[in-house]
Amino acid sequence: MTKEKPENVKAYIAQFPNKMQQKLQEVLACLKEFVPEAEISLKWGTPAFTYRRVLFTIAAFKQHINFYPTPTALRAFEEELTSYSTTKSA
Repeated sequence: MTKEKPENVKAYIAQFPNKMQQKLQEVLACLKEFVPEAEISLKWGTPAFTYRRVLFTIAAFKQHINFYPTPTALRAFEEELTSYSTTKSA
């Protein structure tokens, strides 16, 4: 992984080892299935899905990928998430 700031999602993915690149592509494809009309671009240096506003972002690390939903996304999936804790610190 390089310390250079990536200019786009493709560059973001390319900075990781092959195994993580594959996982990132899988996660992005899965998320795109849920919101096919969303645009994927970099926001705050990480891939973000935007449809009218930012819905969620993801960030890759050495051994894991974090998923960061925004309050908008949490409200949109409120029924599906009833069995999960969705507080800001959850």
